[in-house]
Amino acid sequence: MDVLPVGDSIELRLQRARAASDEAQQAEEAAVHEAEEAKARSDEARQVAERCREYVREVEREQAQEVSEKVAEARREADARVERARASAQTDADRVVQQAKAEADDRVTKAREEAEAAQSKAKQTMAEATASLAEARRLADEATEATKAAAEEAHRQAAQLAANADREARSADERVAEAEKVRSRASASARASVSVKRKRNGRTQSAVDFSEMTRTDLLNLATAEDVKGRSAMNKTELVTALKRSTRSKRR
Repeated sequence: MDVLPVGDSIELRLQRARAASDEAQQAEEAAVHEAEEAKARSDEARQVAERCREYVREVEREQAQEVSEKVAEARREADARVERARASAQTDADRVVQQAKAEADDRVTKAREEAEAAQSKAKQTMAEATASLAEARRLADEATEATKAAAEEAHRQAAQLAANADREARSADERVAEAEKVRSRASASARASVSVKRKRNGRTQSAVDFSEMTRTDLLNLATAEDVKGRSAMNKTELVTALKRSTRSKRR
């Protein structure tokens, strides 16, 4: 996260990509459901049309039968009334047939409109699902690019840290070498000018006067002696620590 550019994190982008993918999948499932419903409505419209046609045929049969019966009855009553009765019956039949046809046409038209509306809705839902999938893919691609960029930046920083560590190691070697020189100079100075002497076990030993050395020389000497916490010590603390280290080595 430290090496990412300013903006959303990779995890947040991946979460958005997964959320967009789930939403696209749900939209696609809804589109499929709408398409299935549209097909079912279309099938129902065909069935309604067939039932209506059968209904019209049945009405026609019934009316034809009624016409025949009225004609027969009229003939039995009087030849003069036959034509008038037939015409009247035919007129009634035509009216009923037209009414049945109109009713059937209305049902068929309504069923077709509902089927077309369902198909249109299914197409729209499918288009929205396609758009959602495209957006999910785009978000996923952005997340992938961001991850790649972060990995490259992390690699670059790791290389920089390695280079810095190498320079610090060389610098430490140089400080150790300088400390060795300081210690050599301090030992030589001690042999030439140290006045503090003490006897132990019948032998005379000389002690280095660290108080006459600068803090820089003391710090370099502490580096050579591997004194812990030397960088935070003042001159007095360095002198005490070096004396303690020297006594420990003499033992």
